[in-house]
Amino acid sequence: MPSFPIERRLFITGLGAAALAACGRGGGTGVLPGATVTLPTPQSASPGSIVPPPMVQTAILPSSAMTSRTPAGVNIPLAWTQIPGTASHVTAALDGSLWVLSDGPAGADKYIWHYSAGTWTNVGGLAKKISVAPNGTLYVLNSAGSIYSYAGGTWTGIAGGASDITVLADNSIVVISDSGGADKAIWHLPNGGAWTQFPGGGVAVHANKDGNIYSVAGQANQIIPGGFYLINSIGSIYYMNTDSVLVRLPASASNVASAVGGVFALSYPASAGGNGIYFYDFAGQSWVQQSGTATDLSFNSGDLFVLSSAGGIYRTAAAIPVPVTLDMTQAGLPSGTLAYAYIVGGYSLDGGQTLKNTYWLDATGTPRIMSTADNTIPRGTFPNTGGAVSPADVTTLNATYNSSSWADYSIPLATTGSPTVVDISKISPAYLPGLGTGTAAFSGRIYVSIGVPKLPFSPTASNAYASPGVGAGNPGALCLFDWIEFSYDSNGNFNVNTTQVNGIGLVLTLNGTPGGSPQGQYTITRSALFAAISALGSPFADLLLANTTPSAFPAGLSDLRIQAPPTVLGNAGYSGGLLTYYDAVISQWYTTWQSTPLVCHDVSTGYYAGISGGPNTPLVFYPGQTATGTPAFTLTGTGTGGMLSSADIFNCISPGGTAEQNVAKVIGAAFNRGVAGDLLDDGNCTGGYYPAGVASNGYAKTVHRYSSNGLAYGFGYDDVCGANPSFTLSPAATISIVLQPLT
Repeated sequence: MPSFPIERRLFITGLGAAALAACGRGGGTGVLPGATVTLPTPQSASPGSIVPPPMVQTAILPSSAMTSRTPAGVNIPLAWTQIPGTASHVTAALDGSLWVLSDGPAGADKYIWHYSAGTWTNVGGLAKKISVAPNGTLYVLNSAGSIYSYAGGTWTGIAGGASDITVLADNSIVVISDSGGADKAIWHLPNGGAWTQFPGGGVAVHANKDGNIYSVAGQANQIIPGGFYLINSIGSIYYMNTDSVLVRLPASASNVASAVGGVFALSYPASAGGNGIYFYDFAGQSWVQQSGTATDLSFNSGDLFVLSSAGGIYRTAAAIPVPVTLDMTQAGLPSGTLAYAYIVGGYSLDGGQTLKNTYWLDATGTPRIMSTADNTIPRGTFPNTGGAVSPADVTTLNATYNSSSWADYSIPLATTGSPTVVDISKISPAYLPGLGTGTAAFSGRIYVSIGVPKLPFSPTASNAYASPGVGAGNPGALCLFDWIEFSYDSNGNFNVNTTQVNGIGLVLTLNGTPGGSPQGQYTITRSALFAAISALGSPFADLLLANTTPSAFPAGLSDLRIQAPPTVLGNAGYSGGLLTYYDAVISQWYTTWQSTPLVCHDVSTGYYAGISGGPNTPLVFYPGQTATGTPAFTLTGTGTGGMLSSADIFNCISPGGTAEQNVAKVIGAAFNRGVAGDLLDDGNCTGGYYPAGVASNGYAKTVHRYSSNGLAYGFGYDDVCGANPSFTLSPAATISIVLQPLT
């Protein structure tokens, strides 16, 4: 097996399309001119006109015939796994199993083997090419051109006159004929139909396994799911849509394998000693060279399988790169300013019933499980990187970093020149066993900090970690930082949002492809936003957190953060006006709700009508829009007698079962937005929030007012009525996080 770099996946920064074309001749790097791609169509007899003889029957070989044949590997890296056995041709099935043709017996036709759950099983028969349908049926052809299917232990002859075969997403088959010129005819057998000829010709076909639509630079037509890739006699690569429309990919190849988000290819022309491995990334519209060489390759939903020149069989996790661009270069930071990213999170293995397995990502994007052994920096220790922080400020910082020992999970970021890029595609089942969707998806944050102080994270023995708090008295209170929140599931779906729930330290703008939208941008500068909050007066002027260690940060930074109201309410010893801010209006509404029910609409569970016994009582909710019948639940707050308190409103309490939680969210959002008198309907949002003269969350009002698109997570359930700044990328291709100027 060729040498592969240690501790690296397949994806490395490498050569582009020109390098792939340079491996051979013919196809070149350019795309065909004009809006339409056409190829000559050879004349050929229909495969259906040729009756195949019965499949050759061979004795069933024991699994030891494969497991005993394992070529020695040279410098096999940790990311690769060698599968016992040898092969001359490999095809990966969507169920995760593997079909191969061995390197024996002598002659063009070889033994057929199936590898599943770690066991090899021989299938009686011989073949030259194989392909597996999505429904699991095996199709083969032999050196005589005969085509067969294998299912339920039975061989069925189909047709003849073929030299290559593939099975499409709809389980129909496509073959290349075995007669004619250098490029041979392409034939299609639809399910339950008759053989028909596609226009054009080639030497090899490979079904598309990706369900997404892609464009190719310089081509008028798109790649539509359900078709196949075609290689001709000079290595040119085409994609044939099911409507016979061709799309040309740049460069040349001797073999290809469809993947999600792109195409793997072997360089041209084919060599018995192995060919370079490349990946065409549809998002980046470029070829990227991979590590190693191979003689054959195949891809399923998450693994790439390759054969070495000695016939060795190897597999590796092959998630498509998902670059996160962390751009600190547009903020105009002074030369030498330090910046860091921290990517942390976790996922549940049991439906969210226990604490998550927690991980951090290093600069290569590799997930590392958090461990108490990571807490190598002693409590009370603030590393004065570069000696830039004054002794007095070091003393202040050391006193704050005194809660526990902590771990340094920082990734250095460039503040000038080219932005830093971290590939997060290793957040995948290959690296995170048990990763799935829903509660089993990876949920995390990407933090960014500016200045000398690094953010302290402290893993615990219970598969959890303490993150840097943002309120006074926490280490994070003396750091200039912010974050975005995301979830990433096993299907590559990336849901992400900017957040102001805890406050604002930095202005981080967010976007992504495909299908993202700009989030987090303001119409005013950071300093003007801070001034607008200060101008609100008491109690919202209490939200500004002063910079008490100025030598640790760029000059002229007077405030590190605007704390959100819940953050200030959580600060030890706080006794300001936020504690009673809503008390009067809450009491007024509880009086009204004695005779006029509070009707709430939760889009997931329906309508509920609430009645109070007056101030200092809980709210009793009945199903429907009238307060009659049997109560559904009682909403009890932390105020006197079970009434909601001002702290409950700012914190958006979420008690009890699903209906109770969702009604509490709707009520909290209404009070924060100053519209508690309206029908609280999460399914029919009329807007008109933050009316003048009505008590509302001045912090959230300001954040929404100056957000470029009006969207923000200004309080805990600001997503009620779809006001949150988020998007979902399905599947994610690129993500960008850009730091805006500090002034």
